[in-house]
Order: sequence, then structure tokens, then C-alpha cells
Amino acid sequence: MKFRITNKEVFEEMSPKDNELNILYSDNNYYVEGSKDITRVDNNGRSLICFGDFSVIKNNKLGIKGGLDKYYVLRYLLDNVDPLEYHSCIHGRFVILSIHEQGIDVIQDAYSRTDVYYTSMNGVISAASEVALLPMDKKSGGYNQTALSHMLTYYGNRPAKKQTIYNEIKRIGVKEILEFRPAGLGIKTIEFQPIS
Repeated sequence: MKFRITNKEVFEEMSPKDNELNILYSDNNYYVEGSKDITRVDNNGRSLICFGDFSVIKNNKLGIKGGLDKYYVLRYLLDNVDPLEYHSCIHGRFVILSIHEQGIDVIQDAYSRTDVYYTSMNGVISAASEVALLPMDKKSGGYNQTALSHMLTYYGNRPAKKQTIYNEIKRIGVKEILEFRPAGLGIKTIEFQPIS
């Protein structure tokens, strides 16, 4: 499950292109590249692209029935569900890209099991499933000393969830949605809702 979202200007300057990634979507602002193992649905100028696997949560609030294929469930989500509620309907290890008029939203499963790295530096606006896929010199922003200390102090560990060893590269945290907009990147936090 590999993907990269890049602003158009940077994409057109990148060389060489990653041969493992195919262009899945492009518009006036962004390019979305990814591996072939995706499920995609489109409707009325909006799209969902899903990387990974999920299943329907039993007794979910929205009445989606279990045992349905991914395409049907994604189509139901696209047509009937607010993106902030996706995690309450499906469970698994996935990243969903929600493409709409305002931009692109990167939505993870409820526990953010898949790392998504992002940066907004020196004209580069990008997110990817691996740090190596980000189209920039990773070291140019310096190293995050706290993250390095954490990684080296706790053997076998890595930096805290939202950090990386690079100052200018971050990871999406649990219950966060990364928003690509013409004005730049933003993070929307999904409110915690206790089980009642």
C-alpha cells in the first residue's frame, strides 16, 4: 500500500518518477499516485480512493450491513456519510483519500495503524505512505532532536506518533484528518466520543 499526494508544481519537476506508482488522480492543484491495490468509487465530482482493507463494524450507527464488498461500502460512505464518521462504520487498516471540490482529505482508520507522512516546506506540499516517497531533501529542515532521543533511548522504538526524525516531516495522529486545500495543508481533529 504505497501512495503519494503532491502539489502540481512539484510533481512536474520531480525526476525520476517512482515506477511502482501510477497516477490515480490529477487536477489543477494536486497529483495522487499510488499502487494498484486500491478500491475507487466516483460520484458527482467526488471520489474515494481506499488503500488497505476494512470490514463493516457490526451494529454501526448508520445501518450498513456486514458482508458487503468494499466497492459497495465505499459507495455508501461517499453518498451518505460525513467523512468524520467513516471510522465509526468500518474497521481495519486503511487510508481513504476523499477527493472533492475543496481539495483532498486523507482519512485513516480509527487507530491510525498506517503511517501517513506529510510536509509543507519550500513550496513542497506532499503526503505519502513512506518518508522516502516525499519529494524533498529530508535533511534540509534539520533533525528533530527530541524524536531522535526518544528513538535511541527506547531500544527498538521510533519517535512519538506525530513526529519523525526530521523537523519538517510529520505524521498524522490518531483521529486526525489531513486536508489538502489550495491555501495549504490543514489538520482536522475528530472529537473523542466515549462508548455509551
